[in-house]
Amino acid sequence: MAGACGAPPSSLSGGVPDASSPTAPTPGTAGNNGGSAPKDPTPSEPEAPLGHVRTAPGECGLDIGDIALYQGVKTLLVRDGAEVRKHAVDVVQRRPGLLRVFVKAGSGFAPGQVQASLTLSGRDGKKVLVAERKITGSSTDADLESTLNFDVPAGAIDDKTSFAVELTAPAACAQVRFPEEKAAPMGARQVGKLRIKLVPIRYVADGSNRLPDTSEAQLALLRARLQAMYPVESVELTVREPVKTTMTVSGAPQSWDALLDSMRDLRAADNPDSDIYYFGLISPAENLAAYCPDQCYMGLSFRTDRAASKYQAGVGLGFSGEIAGTVLAHELGHMAGRKHAPCKVSTYLDPMYPSPEGKTGSWGWDMRSHALLAPDTTDLMGYCNPTWISDYTYRGILDRMIEVDSSGKSATTQSLSSEVRVLMVGGGQARWGLDASDGGEGAAEAATIRDEAGAVVATVEVRRLDVGEGDRSVVLVPQPQPGWATIEVAGAAPVRFDEVSAGSALER
Repeated sequence: MAGACGAPPSSLSGGVPDASSPTAPTPGTAGNNGGSAPKDPTPSEPEAPLGHVRTAPGECGLDIGDIALYQGVKTLLVRDGAEVRKHAVDVVQRRPGLLRVFVKAGSGFAPGQVQASLTLSGRDGKKVLVAERKITGSSTDADLESTLNFDVPAGAIDDKTSFAVELTAPAACAQVRFPEEKAAPMGARQVGKLRIKLVPIRYVADGSNRLPDTSEAQLALLRARLQAMYPVESVELTVREPVKTTMTVSGAPQSWDALLDSMRDLRAADNPDSDIYYFGLISPAENLAAYCPDQCYMGLSFRTDRAASKYQAGVGLGFSGEIAGTVLAHELGHMAGRKHAPCKVSTYLDPMYPSPEGKTGSWGWDMRSHALLAPDTTDLMGYCNPTWISDYTYRGILDRMIEVDSSGKSATTQSLSSEVRVLMVGGGQARWGLDASDGGEGAAEAATIRDEAGAVVATVEVRRLDVGEGDRSVVLVPQPQPGWATIEVAGAAPVRFDEVSAGSALER
């Protein structure tokens, strides 16, 4: 399930955050050093700069050192006076940000008011921003008051945007500029919108007919959280007509498996645009404490290694407040191909995650509060608090968002595909889910087919897709042929082909 905090209980290998921490993580504050020093996000030495900083000799005492743009995480544009031409983290077009100019104070510098201008040139013309503050010494990452800061509007960043920074006051600093001439390209990438269709699930099992919170205030909270973290131009949330379930939903995984399988089936029936993520919201009790007094599942979603629109589906708790946003942000990370960061979770770990204990290892910035988040904050793909998004996760989600957008635009016809059966696998058992169309998704593996006498009659290729929590997965199986009685896939006991699915857990 989705990840606020809390290690899963031993009885639930894919458990979820501890319900004793129901609220969203508290963002770090400006000036918080956070313990560990930030990792340098630049993968290699910068290439030759467009121009070197010029310093008025003997009088100013300041140089421009680094220049960084924060659009959720830190993107280093200039390092020690040299342009960084290959960004470790991409700039996103039409996304607002904070640009910080780090200054280096020399021995002749006297603390005082310093003013700088930022010139942005793009398709919509030229925009000049001005920042001024008292500078007392060299800038540091942790202290917003030590840098010259510019709030960059979304409209100022496009595919042609270039930038230049110069100190304009005091007069002795008027020749300090980057680059020395003209302007440096910002190199922003087009990512587009994050589009989510929220599906309210009416909970009938306890007789309450309870709906999740989809009020305007709650939608605004969800939208703002995703906009602050995710590397996208904007977030589009729409709410579908409700569906209902008569199934009892507990903290155990089996009911969540059924909800997820049914949400995938609902998305297929609705046939939305390929870039839309379907996410079901459910409130199986009055509040989080009543639903989950200890540790339990709070959400579930598919995870694929490449864009696969039919599996852009998930479900999560729909209680009022920050918990719904925490769950949604985590589960969307799975749908965007992310595995777990190693913090209080032991399953579906990302072997490439670069920082120990699931820490971000990089500086973040929350556009909602204008607060910095230190590198010892933990990543949203773990189960710890407080959370933010690491530059590693940010890059991965950005690449998937671009893939989703481009795959939708390039598809001119819908490919014909055959129907396959779906096995829901977990806890050493398997059961039939709802049939699906086969588009080649998942990792191929072998499965054993036996006849009624138990003899092996075939070995067939099946394909496995991750379900983002615990030991759970989905296996796509070909339709049975004459003489096929059972199928055995890795991690589960044999299942008979004549066993039927319980049907959809959702009623329209």
